[in-house]
Parts: sequence; structure tokens; C-alpha cells
Amino acid sequence: GSAITAQIIHFGLKLTNDNVVATDDDQAFIRYEAGVNSGKFQLVYSVGGTDYTIDSGVEVAAATNYVLAVEVTDNRYVNFHINGELVHRSEHQLTAAVDLLPVVGIETSAAAAKDMTIRTLGVGVDYAD
Repeated sequence: GSAITAQIIHFGLKLTNDNVVATDDDQAFIRYEAGVNSGKFQLVYSVGGTDYTIDSGVEVAAATNYVLAVEVTDNRYVNFHINGELVHRSEHQLTAAVDLLPVVGIETSAAAAKDMTIRTLGVGVDYAD
């Protein structure tokens, strides 16, 4: 949209469809919230209730397309990609035998409704390093 204020965007793999970092014990997702992390995407993953939040270094701009990808490797490490670039690889393995659900969401932190256009959504896409 033309403005990115008063909104929260989240995309990735979670146990619930909630954008809050501390909600799920196991998760891996990319998050943006206006006024948090100096306007940059956050990379979030949790292992058995321990949360890790990393600054992606990628500032979010209005009216801009982003390609977001969260890849879990076969040894359960997480690779976070933004616009085709690997921006972070987790230092900890995700918990084994936990079924995470693909989620994408946008929420408003003000009274006005927000919208987002999703052009393509894929699950299980293999990204080369």
C-alpha cells in the first residue's frame, strides 16, 4: 500500500496464526511492525520456547514488493531469504517432530483496515545457498 504505518505483517511457519513472538514455542517467521526494529523486517525463530529475534537489516518501504522465504533445511536449521538473498541462517536447530503451519497475515494497530497483495505463496520451495 501507500503507507506502512499502523500495521503488522507476518509470514512463515508457526503453530498458530499469531504475529506475537512469544506465542509459539516452536516457529520460524519474518515479521514487520510499524515502530518496531527501526522499520526493518525481524527474523524470528523459536526452539522449545526459547525465542530468537534478529534484525534483518532490510528496511520496509511503502508501495514496494518483497519476496520473503523461510526455508527449513533437512537438518532443521532455518534460512531466511528476502528478495532472493539469504539474510540469516539460524544458529539453533528447530525442535524435531513439530508440525508447523504456513501462515501469512496482516493486522492493523489502528482503527483503519489494512490490505496486502500476495502474488505467489509457496510452501516447500527449495532455495539454494
